[in-house]
Parts: sequence; structure tokens; C-alpha cells
Amino acid sequence: MYRVVLLDEELWNQQLLEQLRELRQNSADIECIILTTNQNFFYAQQAVPAGSAEYCLNPIKFTELPAIIESLTEKSSMKNHKLDVFINSPAAFSDFLKEHNADNFRVCIISEQDKNVIAKTTKNYYDYFPIENNRLLFFLTGDVINLYGQLSAPMGISAVHPRSELGALSAACTEARIAEASAFLYPDRKSFIYYPRNIYETNKIVEVIISITSRDELLEYMNILPERFEQKSLTIKDLEYMWNRLISHILATDETAELDFTNFEEIIKQFGDFDTFRIYILSHLGQKIEQKTQSGDLEHAQLAKIVQYINDHLSENILLKDLAKTFYLNANYCSYLFNKHMGISYSEYINNEKIDRAKTLLRETTLSVAEVASRVGFNDYFYFNKVFKKIVGITPKKYRGEIN
Repeated sequence: MYRVVLLDEELWNQQLLEQLRELRQNSADIECIILTTNQNFFYAQQAVPAGSAEYCLNPIKFTELPAIIESLTEKSSMKNHKLDVFINSPAAFSDFLKEHNADNFRVCIISEQDKNVIAKTTKNYYDYFPIENNRLLFFLTGDVINLYGQLSAPMGISAVHPRSELGALSAACTEARIAEASAFLYPDRKSFIYYPRNIYETNKIVEVIISITSRDELLEYMNILPERFEQKSLTIKDLEYMWNRLISHILATDETAELDFTNFEEIIKQFGDFDTFRIYILSHLGQKIEQKTQSGDLEHAQLAKIVQYINDHLSENILLKDLAKTFYLNANYCSYLFNKHMGISYSEYINNEKIDRAKTLLRETTLSVAEVASRVGFNDYFYFNKVFKKIVGITPKKYRGEIN
């Protein structure tokens, strides 16, 4: 796409130059042509650095404009063709490296305004191509050095070996983008080298987070999370993996949670910076921890009342459905409480308590076995014997005999 800007001597001013610069900064792939009646070379000197691809003097025949535009189109097409050849033809790329006697090849993504920084600091061959959001894809032979303190925006760096397989250059372009995006994690840095995802270290972080049981402990860990990321050289892809692991954990325990799996680009777009991301994790997981704590306290209180009721009514045949009605609870929920907090089913708990009471009566009273069975809620003598032997290992009669 091209813009044609028509100017005359009276319209020329600094504000218009700034508008031209802004247009080029926001759209690196847009070419500008200025038509003006002003013959002063001073204005051309200003216009070209500001982003004008052509500076033409009026009067100009409009029939000449197509040729000018075609010339710009040809330049742009040549650069795009060269980029396609680099990425899609390993043989051509290998020949290119041999031509420049390069042992390695760097792929960098930088801000357009930092273009001259690389041009000034590298002695090796380089070429670049405009990409989205006012950035450039730079190809360099050799290393990128001595850039500390000179960049105005983050730069992502990846590398390609001359004997790399098909697709390695395309992958390196993606890797440079990932490296650049790690500025989200380290806002004080400007230069980022690509590292592969470190699943082992990221999993260790996730396991710590999901094991935390208090909001204060979670706050403390969120405060040191940037330090942990820096110590292990973790990247934006590791943060993406961490997010999706946490979401998987949350959804496994709460299907109603309005959270989605996502990629690092969406994370950057949603949160803007690492601090906001950590605050969100603290807020959301902290709320889950509090809800879990409150739920646990409530469950313990409910279970304590149920257990006391059972102890007071052991002589009765306490069915689960009747117990649930007594406490205005769902029978499945009552069963869940025993399984979760006692580690056994409701029926196992009831039988264990009844048999413990029966053992006490057999030891401390002269009641018959049948009477003991009745006192602990067993109306069937034979069934009482069966349950007693299953839990204690011997019959009630033998148990009393051994005690005596």
C-alpha cells in the first residue's frame, strides 16, 4: 500500500514532518512519495530521513506516477522475494552463508528506530525486512555485540547453523519473536536470546504454587517468582506453559471457573506486564485457597456434629438417608464427608464405632452377646457375629473368653 502526499511551500512545516515520521513508524511496509514545488534541497534532506521513499518536484506529469510507483513496488517485491528464498530454500541460504564466509547466522527482531544501532555496531553482512508493528526482521552473519544501553526497545535474537535442516530459518524467525516477547518478564532488559522451553523447572514452580494452602504463603511466592524465572533463565514460553498447567489444575477442581488455555501473545495482550500477571494469579488462586479453607472449616464443623450424633445413637440402626435428613444434607454429601475426612465409607465408620462399643460392653459387663448386639443397634445376632469377626478377627464369644 502507498500514500501520495502533495505539498507546496506554504504547507511545509515541522508538524507535517512529524506526521510523516509517525506514519512510517506505525507502518514500516508503507512507502511515501512527496510531490512538492519547493526546489530547496534542505527540504529533501528532511523528508527522506522522515520516511519519504521518493521526493519529486512539481510540475510533474501524472502519467509519470505509475512508473515511480512501479519502481517502489519492484524494490519491495525484491526484498520480499529475497526473504522467501532465505526461508524456503535451504540450498540458497547455505550458498549465501558460504558467500559471506559465515559460521553462524543471527535472526533478530528489533524496533525500526534501532535499525542504525546494528548498522553501526556490526562489521558483518546484514539485511533486514519490515514486519508488523514498526519492527524489522534482521539477518546478520556473525554475533550481535556491544548493544548494551544502545537499544530503545526490546530485541529478540535467535541463531541458525549453516547446515541446519529445512525449516530451521523459519523456526529461527519464530524463536526471535519468542525471545523478544520475553521483555514481558524482564522489563529492565533490552536484548533477549532465545532459549528452549524448560519444562522441568517450570513444573517445579507449578507444583509449589498448587501445593500452597494459605494466601500469605502464595503472596510470598508470587513476590519471588520474577527472581525464580531469572535464576533459571525462563522465557515467555515457560510462562505460557505455567499458565496452562495452572488452568488445568483449577478446572480439574472447579469446572465453573471462567478461565481459558492460551498462548504467550494473548497473555501479553491481556496483562501487559509480569506484575499484573502475578497480581491476577495471586487474586484468583488466593480466592480459591480462601474458599477451600472456608469450605474445609465448614465441613469439619458439620462432620463433628454428625459424629457426635452417631455416638449418642449407636444403639439405633442409623441409615445414611436418615442421618442426612436429620442434618438437612444430601446423602451423597454426607458420604463424601466421611470419605474425605475419615478416609473410610459411612458404613465402615458406623460398624467400627458399633464394634468398639460392643468390645467395651463385652469387657466391662456381664451382658450376653445377644444383649450386647442389641445395645449397639444390631437386631440380627448372626449378622452382629459376622461383622464383629470381620473387624476384630474373632467372634464376640471368643473375644470375651480371651479377655477373661
